[in-house]
Amino acid sequence: VQSVSSRLETVTDAERSRQASTLREAGVALGRFGIEPELIEAVGDPATEILAAAEETKAKTIVVGRSERRHLGHGSLDSRLVRGAQADVLVVP
Repeated sequence: VQSVSSRLETVTDAERSRQASTLREAGVALGRFGIEPELIEAVGDPATEILAAAEETKAKTIVVGRSERRHLGHGSLDSRLVRGAQADVLVVP
């Protein structure tokens, strides 16, 4: 269940533009390695959004960078994904 606060986050046009640019750059970088990513724009709690996208796309593996930053008192993103994912989760430094 997604929390109300994660659904009500506001993102400015400048932030949305920066995020879209970063996502496109990631897609180009992956393309250089022969990987054809499915890029999904999302706003909200990162773990909630990643888990929903993984379930929707029937992902077999989620790859995430290791995070020391905790989110809203729920733990780090990588640990939340490991605990909540149905798919394998690869955490890289």
